[in-house]
Amino acid sequence: MMKTLASTAAAMLAMGSASLAAWQPARGSDDVKLDLIAALQGRCTALTIAGKPGACNPKGGVLVTRLKNNRTLVMIGMADGKSALTFVGEGPKGDAEPLANLRVSRVYVGSDPNAPHIEAKGSCKLAGEAGGKRTLDCQATDAAGARYSLEFEGAGAPEVQRF
Repeated sequence: MMKTLASTAAAMLAMGSASLAAWQPARGSDDVKLDLIAALQGRCTALTIAGKPGACNPKGGVLVTRLKNNRTLVMIGMADGKSALTFVGEGPKGDAEPLANLRVSRVYVGSDPNAPHIEAKGSCKLAGEAGGKRTLDCQATDAAGARYSLEFEGAGAPEVQRF
């Protein structure tokens, strides 16, 4: 499940937000336990990976995937066009916005969906007006004290597909 989701998400990040409307999983499929997918277009203003500055894909946006169990993934493509930084945590239940206050419990870095995760504590929050400019801020720190962060300025409201 995670491998399929990660590879689908990576492909969607590479294609941009137009792919969100075009991508439709088979309804009722055992392989898809999605609650929603949201795409936020805009620009990455800062990225930190294990305490070092990183670079986001300048053409990409942020992809948010929430599973039926409320596990939420926030993924940003990196400048190499192949890798991503993903913050994973438990989002709010129900119809609440998926990034109202995401408690981050781990991060994934790179292009291998089977790579081990990094235990980390932090949060992701989306602030701003629903119809206007939005700011996404994700911050997490691993057990060794290394920081992982994303600052992203959204251009409007996220495009959301519910399942």
